[in-house]
Amino acid sequence: MNFFYKKITIPYLSKKIGKYGIFFLLLLVFACSDHIENDKLPLSDFELSKETIYNDFKPLWNWYLESTNGGWENNDNGRFSNDDGPAIKALLELYKLTKDTRYLEKLKNLVTKLLNNDDIKRGLADQHRGNKILPGWSSTRYTKDNSRTIFLMDDALILIPIIEAYNYLKNTENLSFTSKEWLERAEKEFQLVFKNDWKSINNTQGYFQDIYYTNDDLNMPMNQYAIVGELCAVLYKSTGNTMYKEYAIKTANFLKENLILKGNSYLWYYRLPSQKYPSIIYDDFSHSQLVWRFIDAMYKLDLVFNDKDIELMKGTFKYQVMDGDKVFWYFGGMFNENTPATADYLHMENAWLHYFYSLASYDNQIKNILTRYQYTKGIVYDPNSDFNHIGEFVLLHFALGKKYLN
Repeated sequence: MNFFYKKITIPYLSKKIGKYGIFFLLLLVFACSDHIENDKLPLSDFELSKETIYNDFKPLWNWYLESTNGGWENNDNGRFSNDDGPAIKALLELYKLTKDTRYLEKLKNLVTKLLNNDDIKRGLADQHRGNKILPGWSSTRYTKDNSRTIFLMDDALILIPIIEAYNYLKNTENLSFTSKEWLERAEKEFQLVFKNDWKSINNTQGYFQDIYYTNDDLNMPMNQYAIVGELCAVLYKSTGNTMYKEYAIKTANFLKENLILKGNSYLWYYRLPSQKYPSIIYDDFSHSQLVWRFIDAMYKLDLVFNDKDIELMKGTFKYQVMDGDKVFWYFGGMFNENTPATADYLHMENAWLHYFYSLASYDNQIKNILTRYQYTKGIVYDPNSDFNHIGEFVLLHFALGKKYLN
């Protein structure tokens, strides 16, 4: 803590308070000296809380570094998307909560690493986009033949937290932690990659569809439509460019058209059927959280989704995701309207629910449910698995828990 300093001499004090006043003043100084070290007063409640949070965070961060072998070098297996992107979001939320710049140092380092390891910097061609070298983070993880392509959802999961960090930090005193390049990079990729994958249905609806899915007559999962729609909403919020707003609105209208009303809840299919892939299955506890993220983002912008939709999404969580103190794997414990889930797919043990944590701000009952249901203590780390994602399942869980459940 900084105090106003003025040189005050002993003779000056003697004139003001007398020699006995000086004596008692010195006694007071010596009595307090045990509590003053290096010119610092005892930590305030806020500072103590900040240190407690950081001390809890440090072993989780070390675990994250261990799981990434000191840091992922590329997105070939979706690691930037599912580990580093969520880690950036976690660091931003923890900084917002504590104003502790130690999080910002880590955030800036992560963003810089991602921007320095995209396809242009690595000289990698997208095999499903005319072998062009494009601004993006392609992967081979999801293609049947291990061919390389940019997946819109993967890159949205990287770009959203980077843009959110730019939006927040540009309006604070910590300008040194951000760069306009962060936003410009996102807009460049949107122009050269995302816009080319837009599918217009009519004047009010449309969606982004990965060319890889289009070529296979496979509809993108609903959560992927939603997360790309969220990217549009975040870009609109950052730039004010109504082009992004229109894309977000049309995507939201398309998604809302495909929500199924069941009592006091919304349901939807994991993906819509196509001629080649006609089967349908309800969405699950995990991917449905990304649909909720988009709905919430649009609601906060006062676009498409309203209070009634929020009430129905609260019902989705209470009655279609939760089954008492257990978590349904698929909505309501059903594969679809006519097929109950089999026993091994009825409930998900140790389920991650962190993107649903924001529902706690709308409903105290949901907050209580989520506070009781914590999964971290049961997470199992397998160094050889592609699905550890400690950045998401541990760091982001920790950060969003501090934001919404404390």
